[in-house]
Amino acid sequence: MEYQFGQDIGDCGINFIPLYGLVQYKFNQFYAVGRLGYDLFNMQNFGPPGYSFTGGIYYGVGAGYNINRNMEVEAVYGICNMSQTFLGDTIMTGTSSKLGLSFGYKF
Repeated sequence: MEYQFGQDIGDCGINFIPLYGLVQYKFNQFYAVGRLGYDLFNMQNFGPPGYSFTGGIYYGVGAGYNINRNMEVEAVYGICNMSQTFLGDTIMTGTSSKLGLSFGYKF
């Protein structure tokens, strides 16, 4: 699971929360990573009653490097999907992509 801080677009606030499974393939200190799952999508202060928003498939690919036994750095490009409905009819679908860089410490 990963929490992405919300973004403001005009008066509206949006955020994605991806829930995913993770696959790693190691090459000595380097590794490749893949993510696949579902993202929860939330949009606030938008439209009249009857509008609703749902998340969709989340996927990401990237690579990492084990600095030492306890520390690593990782870069992942991820894509979140969403859809907008009005009174039960899908009126829009979209994606949000991001490039993330993380530093990790293993216990």
